[in-house]
Amino acid sequence: MKKNVAKFLSILFYKRLFFDAPQNNFKNHMLNKFGFQKLRYFLLNKKFKLKKINQNSKNFKFKDLLNKDGILMIKNFFKENEYERLKQNINQIKSYCKIDHYFLGNKDTYSFVFNKKSNNETNSLINEIKQLFGNSIIKELLMSCSNININDIFTDIIYQKILSNDSSNDFNDHASEFHSDKCYPCFKGFLTLNHNTVSSGCYEYIKGSHLPSPSRLEYEYYLSLFESKIYNEKTMYEKGFQFRNNRITITDRYIDKNFGMNSIKKCEAEENSLIISNNMGFHKRGRFENNQIREQLRFGFYKYQKSDFSKWLRYILNRKQ
Repeated sequence: MKKNVAKFLSILFYKRLFFDAPQNNFKNHMLNKFGFQKLRYFLLNKKFKLKKINQNSKNFKFKDLLNKDGILMIKNFFKENEYERLKQNINQIKSYCKIDHYFLGNKDTYSFVFNKKSNNETNSLINEIKQLFGNSIIKELLMSCSNININDIFTDIIYQKILSNDSSNDFNDHASEFHSDKCYPCFKGFLTLNHNTVSSGCYEYIKGSHLPSPSRLEYEYYLSLFESKIYNEKTMYEKGFQFRNNRITITDRYIDKNFGMNSIKKCEAEENSLIISNNMGFHKRGRFENNQIREQLRFGFYKYQKSDFSKWLRYILNRKQ
């Protein structure tokens, strides 16, 4: 009986069920009704819970801010000569590669993933950029704050440039509403390549919203229900939710009650600023005004957590009692 239960759980959890879209929950209403999302919440937060930072550790100030607020911004991240070389490499790579064009909402967006665009002309340039990031403090920050085992850092770095021609066209972009990527600590980061302002849709983050709490568990439970079955607007609003820009998001009333409206940090940043955030917390892309450009290098670490969780759960299920 015990072996059968372990086998069932291994099938249930090893597969992509824990990580499939929508990333916050699994779209089975009956499972969610009986608390499946709560189970995911407890298991994943146990595995990836934030670490307590040693006050004597190197870069303690940065680590402490990332743990407490869920977001960290470092200005003038690279030395001037390193940053100039970085931009030269990016411009050379762009001249060799075909850049993907698509729309975020109705905004023109141009991007490419360095690994997927590598060729004989760009390999050395891409490796130089990876080495530059790899030698920085990013890996140290993440592995000191979280239980993420990062072996090969920055296998995928994404260049992204967003342009707006008319602010009236900045709609239908689901990322411009507050949301959480996952129900457990997870990290993304980006380096600004131009001045990111409120007018150019700078990143916004609700400080402290990444921390586990009874209200967060309640949020996960109701979100899983609303995502897996259509509810009327009144029921959603009573729980602090609303449907806007093609996604379920939280209301201002919910934000004010749980965090305070002054907890919203608008990350205006000069170029060569590094921003890292724990995207268990609520975040969004800001609204663009007329004729604005936002340019960034972006990177994430979610894929490391998938393999880590599978190994950890396999150990839990198979260990001798």
